Amino acid sequence: MLALILSLTLAEVLALILSLTLAESLALILSLTLAEVLALILSLTLAEVLALILSLTLAEYLH
Repeated sequence: MLALILSLTLAEVLALILSLTLAESLALILSLTLAEVLALILSLTLAEVLALILSLTLAEYLH
């Protein structure tokens, strides 16, 4: 990831940023943060918490 970012020159980064309109960049940022991050957090927490709870209860029952 860092290699890809560093391989881009400042001019290329500015050109990419400027090529996106404000609406497009905001839409991308909002869709990434709100939809994907929340979905990832919720899916991870739900799955992992349930797995942890099940493993803890199983461990308690086994002991």
